[in-house]
Amino acid sequence: MLDLTLIRHGETVFNATGRIQGQLDAKLSPQGVSQAQALAKRIGGWSFDQVCSSDLSRASDTARQVFPEAELRLDPRLREMDLGHLQGGYWDRLEELDRRALRAWLNNDLEVRIGGGESMNDLLARARQWLETLEKNSRVVAFTHGGFIRAVLMNAFGLESGARFTIDNTSISRLHWSGNHVTMLKLNDTAHLENRL
Repeated sequence: MLDLTLIRHGETVFNATGRIQGQLDAKLSPQGVSQAQALAKRIGGWSFDQVCSSDLSRASDTARQVFPEAELRLDPRLREMDLGHLQGGYWDRLEELDRRALRAWLNNDLEVRIGGGESMNDLLARARQWLETLEKNSRVVAFTHGGFIRAVLMNAFGLESGARFTIDNTSISRLHWSGNHVTMLKLNDTAHLENRL
């Protein structure tokens, strides 16, 4: 059985200011570092066969806060969805054509390419490719991004028609995967953030 834990990176300055990240390499904000430290207190003692991370620094820096001694496997397949020319802009300043594409995407159009980047189908294929490389009898943790976690969940539960999951910064989602049978143990768990000062 594959025991797969998916963790979204801590908050970035882009998250805090409403900027569009996609595959830009935005750094953790002070709040994001604090979130990662709270996550480390909660799961830093957990044991995994593999500690994987997106190669974008917001994910790998979160991973290094939580597991500073681990051998970290950086993998560009774990990156966020490529949002093309929108990256670096602001969600509240989109041109009308981009707003229409965003509305189509939010209505589960899996082929639309927001900003000329990836479609959701592209991201689903990338997530599926990564999942197929994981050893079936292992414990794996992956530090990644909200869009990628959604793509893994859509693959896991056969939600090809689209689905919306809330995935908060440093949230924990955990699956047990045996053949075609998947059990969700946690989804968007942020209990470690609830008692912070």
